[in-house]
Amino acid sequence: MSTKFRVTMVVATLAAAHVAMADTRPLPFHVVLGDWHLVAITRDGANDTRAVHSVLALRDKTAAVGDNIVAVWYQPGEGGSWSSKAWESNDQWRAIEAVKADAAIADQYDYRWPTMDLKYPAIVPELPKGYEKGILTTDPLFNVVVESPSRPEIISFLADIGYKAANVPIEDQTFICSTDMFLNKFAESIEAAQTMPAADGTASAVNFGIQFQAHVGEACSGQQAPATPPATTVPWTPGTGWWWDSCPGSSFNPATGNCDFNAGYYYACQNRIRTVSVPIVKWGLPPTITWVTVPYIDKCCMTFETWGFSEPSVPLGTCGSCPTTAPPNPTPTQEILCLPFNW
Repeated sequence: MSTKFRVTMVVATLAAAHVAMADTRPLPFHVVLGDWHLVAITRDGANDTRAVHSVLALRDKTAAVGDNIVAVWYQPGEGGSWSSKAWESNDQWRAIEAVKADAAIADQYDYRWPTMDLKYPAIVPELPKGYEKGILTTDPLFNVVVESPSRPEIISFLADIGYKAANVPIEDQTFICSTDMFLNKFAESIEAAQTMPAADGTASAVNFGIQFQAHVGEACSGQQAPATPPATTVPWTPGTGWWWDSCPGSSFNPATGNCDFNAGYYYACQNRIRTVSVPIVKWGLPPTITWVTVPYIDKCCMTFETWGFSEPSVPLGTCGSCPTTAPPNPTPTQEILCLPFNW
């Protein structure tokens, strides 16, 4: 079977690119395997590293037919094994919201989920169902399908006719790696990439591509291909102005009707766009890496120190932690720090 892997960067809108630190979150790049996007979800690990919490596979909805399963969740277990669950709903946000609730993933990371579905304000998470080898465990055909020596062909047929089934390539018996092996090597590549020096998002994406090739490529083909990223020289361009990102807070002064802001450090940030090269891993003998150029968004911040100030309370009695007026533009000598890439 010929299967292609692709490591691709998730490109966010400027409004969605402001991401706060969180304990558990999806990576900002994912692997495309056929019609499926595999998103690794990571959590805080030892020594400031990220450990793989689980992997969510989302089907390209343009390739789905009828009542196909479009979301499968893989979770690591004991001894290198992985369990799997899936959803009956065709709305991928119902699956995503269920994963977010289970893993306590913040809404700030919604732009990282590769789905074409729209997220409605009143979306209701759906509890996942038991799932194995392309079909729900509650399906009347489950035992017949999973015990059949022709299971891959049956699942492929059921998916093609719009049945509630999922033809995920890593579950195919003709795939050179077992499902558990692929997922374990996928997780290893993510964790290994964090041991490599990386000053920013470009380097982190490159490291992941190299490690993905090394771990998955070696396990599933026994061969590797060299990978050399091209130089990136395109400078950053400013995004949509500055916003207050973090402030010491304020209190309402009834005598003046003002908000009195506390002394301390005020942080103003801006999204900046630059062009970076990210790896595309293509499956083959041997696997190869090519490079594509995509826009990448950095969060850059500047610091202001103040002994306190006031501004009118609007509406009266209402005060926030940050001013309502926009931050001043930086001076030519203002130090601006672009934050390191956030795994």
